[in-house]
Amino acid sequence: MICTTICWLQCKDKGVECAPPQTTARLLDKLVGEYLEEQLVNPGFICDHPQLMSPLAKGYATSAVLFMLFHVSLVT
Repeated sequence: MICTTICWLQCKDKGVECAPPQTTARLLDKLVGEYLEEQLVNPGFICDHPQLMSPLAKGYATSAVLFMLFHVSLVT
């Protein structure tokens, strides 16, 4: 719940809109899309996603919150 509140406050502060339901994963995805993906250089890799972003991804043995997943973004 705290993480959702923090993400919601960041979206509100930055003017990022997120349609309901405003879950932590959706809010975080909107923030990443707005502020991180636009700064990537082709090809861009986002590694070590939080579990809540991809619940089916394989977890690390050393971390309970980070998972083995990467997201490739190509900006055209």
